[in-house]
Amino acid sequence: MTRIPNEQDVSVTGVSAALLILLLAFGCQVQPNQSDNNQAKQATRSKQLQEQASAKLSSAKNTNRPAFTGTATSVKDAKWKSNLKWHSWADGRKESAKTGKPLCLVVFTDWCPKCRKLGPLFQDKVVERLANDVVMVRQDQDERPDWLNEYVQYGRYVPRIFFFSSAGVLLSDITSPIDRYPYFYTPNSVSAFRTSLQKALSQK
Repeated sequence: MTRIPNEQDVSVTGVSAALLILLLAFGCQVQPNQSDNNQAKQATRSKQLQEQASAKLSSAKNTNRPAFTGTATSVKDAKWKSNLKWHSWADGRKESAKTGKPLCLVVFTDWCPKCRKLGPLFQDKVVERLANDVVMVRQDQDERPDWLNEYVQYGRYVPRIFFFSSAGVLLSDITSPIDRYPYFYTPNSVSAFRTSLQKALSQK
């Protein structure tokens, strides 16, 4: 005997159909678990770091090296804050020959931590007074001027400090107290540097 569906059966069937439609529509959308969320966050952070690094590299490439001034205070390079007047090698040689003053040559590099820390050596008041009668020259070794090759025999380490007579002769006997590196001075070598300046002035 065939049963004729009543009104209640039709209502139940309609609800079941609606639930089936909802299940098909939303039941297959799997929500990401915690691990997936962490991986997504890590991927986003990694991309951000790469973009930041790329931006910094691009900025560094586009930044021109600042022109040298004797009183610059950058912590990223060997521009020591002091009252000394610094010359280039060519101008220093001319000034030394013209005035009869001895010449002090400081060879350095910007990447050298010991070079960057030499500031106290040139800020000492006695050194400043003595240096008024000495032509002070700075030379970045990384620029590799041809004339510097003549003094490579005295070492390639940095910093190196040499003294010259006004005639341009290297006063090789004026050295630091460090036997292994005779032209090497540290920020604590103020007394030794004073003595070297005095020797240079006595031989000008």
